[in-house]
Amino acid sequence: MIPLLASSTVIALAILIPLAGVVAFLLRAKKAKTTKFTLDLNAPAYASGEMVEGTVSLATGVELPATGLVVALVGIYDETRRRAHSTTGYDEDEDEWNTTEVEVFRHEEALEIPSPIPKKYKGSLPFSLPTPRPEQVTIRTPSGGIRQGTEIQVGELPGHAFATLNWEVIATLVGTEVEPETRLIEVALG
Repeated sequence: MIPLLASSTVIALAILIPLAGVVAFLLRAKKAKTTKFTLDLNAPAYASGEMVEGTVSLATGVELPATGLVVALVGIYDETRRRAHSTTGYDEDEDEWNTTEVEVFRHEEALEIPSPIPKKYKGSLPFSLPTPRPEQVTIRTPSGGIRQGTEIQVGELPGHAFATLNWEVIATLVGTEVEPETRLIEVALG
Protein backbone atom coordinates (compact mmCIF):
# COMPACT_ATOMS: atom_id res chain seq x y z
CA MET A 1 0.00 0.00 0.00
CA ILE A 2 2.80 2.45 0.90
CA PRO A 3 4.70 1.93 -2.39
CA LEU A 4 1.46 2.70 -4.29
CA LEU A 5 0.96 5.92 -2.29
CA ALA A 6 4.58 6.96 -2.87
CA SER A 7 4.39 6.32 -6.60
CA SER A 8 1.13 8.30 -6.96
CA THR A 9 2.73 11.20 -5.04
CA VAL A 10 5.73 11.15 -7.39
CA ILE A 11 3.41 11.13 -10.42
CA ALA A 12 1.36 14.01 -8.99
CA LEU A 13 4.52 16.04 -8.30
CA ALA A 14 5.82 15.26 -11.80
CA ILE A 15 2.65 16.82 -13.20
CA LEU A 16 2.21 19.71 -10.75
CA ILE A 17 5.78 21.10 -10.83
CA PRO A 18 5.85 21.73 -14.62
CA LEU A 19 2.25 23.00 -14.46
CA ALA A 20 3.23 25.50 -11.75
CA GLY A 21 6.12 26.65 -13.97
CA VAL A 22 3.78 27.22 -16.91
CA VAL A 23 1.33 29.18 -14.71
CA ALA A 24 4.17 31.34 -13.34
CA PHE A 25 5.44 32.01 -16.90
CA LEU A 26 1.95 33.02 -18.09
CA LEU A 27 1.47 35.36 -15.11
CA ARG A 28 4.83 37.04 -15.81
CA ALA A 29 3.94 37.37 -19.51
CA LYS A 30 0.57 38.93 -18.66
CA LYS A 31 2.23 41.37 -16.25
CA ALA A 32 4.83 42.28 -18.89
CA LYS A 33 2.14 43.18 -21.44
CA THR A 34 0.20 45.40 -19.08
CA THR A 35 0.06 49.05 -20.09
CA LYS A 36 -1.45 51.60 -17.74
CA PHE A 37 -2.68 54.74 -19.48
CA THR A 38 -4.62 57.30 -17.43
CA LEU A 39 -5.88 60.84 -17.85
CA ASP A 40 -6.39 63.06 -14.79
CA LEU A 41 -7.83 66.57 -14.80
CA ASN A 42 -7.36 69.33 -12.22
CA ALA A 43 -11.04 70.38 -12.35
CA PRO A 44 -14.35 69.15 -13.83
CA ALA A 45 -15.56 72.55 -15.14
CA TYR A 46 -14.03 75.58 -16.84
CA ALA A 47 -15.04 79.02 -18.09
CA SER A 48 -14.27 80.35 -21.55
CA GLY A 49 -10.64 81.46 -21.71
CA GLU A 50 -9.44 79.24 -18.84
CA MET A 51 -6.86 76.50 -19.30
CA VAL A 52 -7.85 72.84 -18.99
CA GLU A 53 -4.94 71.34 -17.08
CA GLY A 54 -4.12 67.81 -16.10
CA THR A 55 -1.73 64.90 -16.40
CA VAL A 56 -1.42 61.88 -18.68
CA SER A 57 0.28 58.96 -16.92
CA LEU A 58 1.79 56.03 -18.78
CA ALA A 59 3.46 52.84 -17.53
CA THR A 60 4.38 50.13 -20.03
CA GLY A 61 5.22 46.46 -19.64
CA VAL A 62 6.35 46.06 -23.25
CA GLU A 63 7.74 48.35 -25.94
CA LEU A 64 4.96 50.27 -27.70
CA PRO A 65 5.28 51.41 -31.34
CA ALA A 66 3.69 54.79 -30.53
CA THR A 67 4.38 57.63 -32.93
CA GLY A 68 3.01 60.24 -30.56
CA LEU A 69 0.80 61.19 -27.63
CA VAL A 70 -1.95 63.69 -28.39
CA VAL A 71 -4.32 65.39 -25.94
CA ALA A 72 -7.37 67.15 -27.40
CA LEU A 73 -10.23 69.31 -26.18
CA VAL A 74 -13.26 68.58 -28.37
CA GLY A 75 -16.70 70.21 -28.41
CA ILE A 76 -19.57 68.15 -29.88
CA TYR A 77 -23.03 69.57 -30.56
CA ASP A 78 -25.65 66.81 -30.31
CA GLU A 79 -29.21 67.44 -31.52
CA THR A 80 -32.06 64.93 -31.29
CA ARG A 81 -35.31 65.62 -33.18
CA ARG A 82 -38.54 63.68 -33.46
CA ARG A 83 -38.77 62.19 -36.93
CA ALA A 84 -41.69 63.41 -39.06
CA HIS A 85 -44.13 60.66 -40.03
CA SER A 86 -46.59 60.56 -42.85
CA THR A 87 -49.83 58.60 -42.65
CA THR A 88 -48.73 56.40 -45.55
CA GLY A 89 -45.81 54.06 -45.18
CA TYR A 90 -45.53 54.52 -41.42
CA ASP A 91 -43.45 51.77 -39.82
CA GLU A 92 -44.02 51.37 -36.09
CA ASP A 93 -40.63 49.65 -35.69
CA GLU A 94 -38.80 52.64 -37.15
CA ASP A 95 -36.87 54.78 -34.68
CA GLU A 96 -38.86 57.90 -33.83
CA TRP A 97 -35.80 60.11 -33.35
CA ASN A 98 -33.04 61.47 -35.57
CA THR A 99 -29.76 62.33 -33.85
CA THR A 100 -27.10 64.55 -35.39
CA GLU A 101 -23.62 65.01 -33.92
CA VAL A 102 -21.32 67.77 -35.17
CA GLU A 103 -17.82 68.58 -33.95
CA VAL A 104 -17.85 72.33 -33.29
CA PHE A 105 -14.41 72.82 -31.71
CA ARG A 106 -11.09 70.95 -31.52
CA HIS A 107 -7.75 71.95 -30.04
CA GLU A 108 -4.92 69.37 -29.95
CA GLU A 109 -1.51 69.38 -28.32
CA ALA A 110 1.24 66.80 -28.85
CA LEU A 111 3.08 65.74 -25.69
CA GLU A 112 6.69 64.71 -25.95
CA ILE A 113 7.33 60.99 -25.50
CA PRO A 114 10.04 58.66 -26.80
CA SER A 115 9.19 56.84 -30.03
CA PRO A 116 8.87 53.91 -29.74
CA ILE A 117 8.00 53.91 -26.06
CA PRO A 118 10.47 51.56 -24.33
CA LYS A 119 9.58 48.61 -22.14
CA LYS A 120 9.05 49.56 -18.48
CA TYR A 121 8.60 53.25 -19.34
CA LYS A 122 6.96 55.30 -16.59
CA GLY A 123 6.01 58.92 -16.95
CA SER A 124 3.50 61.57 -15.97
CA LEU A 125 3.15 64.27 -18.58
CA PRO A 126 1.40 67.54 -17.69
CA PHE A 127 -0.72 69.29 -20.30
CA SER A 128 -2.60 72.55 -20.67
CA LEU A 129 -5.31 73.22 -23.29
CA PRO A 130 -7.07 76.57 -23.79
CA THR A 131 -10.86 76.59 -23.66
CA PRO A 132 -12.43 78.38 -26.62
CA ARG A 133 -13.72 81.92 -26.81
CA PRO A 134 -17.43 81.94 -27.78
CA GLU A 135 -16.71 83.00 -31.37
CA GLN A 136 -14.48 79.92 -31.85
CA VAL A 137 -17.44 77.53 -31.39
CA THR A 138 -19.63 77.51 -34.51
CA ILE A 139 -22.51 75.36 -35.78
CA ARG A 140 -24.57 75.51 -38.95
CA THR A 141 -28.31 75.39 -38.39
CA PRO A 142 -30.58 73.15 -40.51
CA SER A 143 -31.79 76.29 -42.31
CA GLY A 144 -28.21 77.17 -43.33
CA GLY A 145 -27.55 79.86 -40.72
CA ILE A 146 -24.58 80.04 -38.36
CA ARG A 147 -24.65 80.24 -34.57
CA GLN A 148 -21.64 80.91 -32.38
CA GLY A 149 -20.91 80.51 -28.69
CA THR A 150 -23.79 81.63 -26.48
CA GLU A 151 -26.15 81.73 -29.50
CA ILE A 152 -25.99 77.93 -29.68
CA GLN A 153 -29.21 76.62 -28.22
CA VAL A 154 -29.03 73.77 -25.70
CA GLY A 155 -31.83 72.03 -23.83
CA GLU A 156 -35.39 71.87 -25.22
CA LEU A 157 -35.80 73.09 -28.78
CA PRO A 158 -38.99 73.89 -30.70
CA GLY A 159 -40.53 70.98 -32.61
CA HIS A 160 -39.93 68.16 -30.13
CA ALA A 161 -36.16 68.43 -30.11
CA PHE A 162 -33.34 68.49 -27.56
CA ALA A 163 -29.74 69.70 -27.93
CA THR A 164 -26.54 69.45 -25.89
CA LEU A 165 -23.04 70.83 -26.28
CA ASN A 166 -20.66 68.24 -24.81
CA TRP A 167 -16.97 68.77 -24.06
CA GLU A 168 -14.40 65.97 -23.92
CA VAL A 169 -10.71 65.80 -23.16
CA ILE A 170 -9.21 62.88 -25.10
CA ALA A 171 -5.69 61.43 -24.72
CA THR A 172 -4.55 59.15 -27.56
CA LEU A 173 -1.39 57.07 -27.97
CA VAL A 174 -1.03 57.41 -31.74
CA GLY A 175 0.09 54.27 -33.57
CA THR A 176 -0.94 51.78 -30.86
CA GLU A 177 -3.96 49.67 -29.99
CA VAL A 178 -4.14 51.24 -26.52
CA GLU A 179 -7.68 52.58 -26.00
CA PRO A 180 -7.85 56.40 -25.83
CA GLU A 181 -8.72 57.90 -22.43
CA THR A 182 -11.69 60.30 -22.40
CA ARG A 183 -13.07 62.61 -19.71
CA LEU A 184 -16.23 64.71 -19.96
CA ILE A 185 -15.94 68.27 -18.68
CA GLU A 186 -18.10 71.38 -18.62
CA VAL A 187 -17.13 74.53 -20.48
CA ALA A 188 -19.19 77.71 -19.97
CA LEU A 189 -19.01 79.86 -23.08
CA GLY A 190 -20.86 82.86 -21.59
